[in-house]
Amino acid sequence: MHPLPSTHEEIAAFVSAFEAGTLPKERWTHAAHILSGAWYVHVLGPEAALTEMRRHIRAYNEAVGTQNTDSSGYHETITVFWIRMLEHFHCCWVSRKERAAAFSLRKTPIDVEALHYAYSENALAAELARSPEVTRAAFVTEAVEHFGPQRDILTRYYSFNVVKSTEARRTWIEPDLMAIGANE
Repeated sequence: MHPLPSTHEEIAAFVSAFEAGTLPKERWTHAAHILSGAWYVHVLGPEAALTEMRRHIRAYNEAVGTQNTDSSGYHETITVFWIRMLEHFHCCWVSRKERAAAFSLRKTPIDVEALHYAYSENALAAELARSPEVTRAAFVTEAVEHFGPQRDILTRYYSFNVVKSTEARRTWIEPDLMAIGANE
């Protein structure tokens, strides 16, 4: 088993190999899907991330000999689900960073709302501008550590028959057991 990359350079090379269809098939695991999706969510935002994941998963499958059919290959509901989960995780991750920074700056009673605004608008932007690669790699690594072991997470959100349906493979179906973000 190959360890997943953790530095910005390693992650960028991994995603590039996925996009080019040259990543060995045995390395395209659940955690690798999470890594790629987290990379796209952080770099592009959720809508563009979804567009890229759709395109690249389909192309990658074809490159490694997996057919995209009604019973194998690309699965729309699972792809949309994971991008939405990663979007939610990213929002929580950014919020945790903001709260940690606000707490570390706090020496006297202050207006937390004003600090949140000032930090989110200025300090967080400055941090991202100063070291976007480090921040991106940190988010991607944390997402993989959090979701990589959770291969069965779909069972908390979907009934078995929903995810296994041809309709779910073709089109996005909302979770029927629990909404994304409901347990946070």
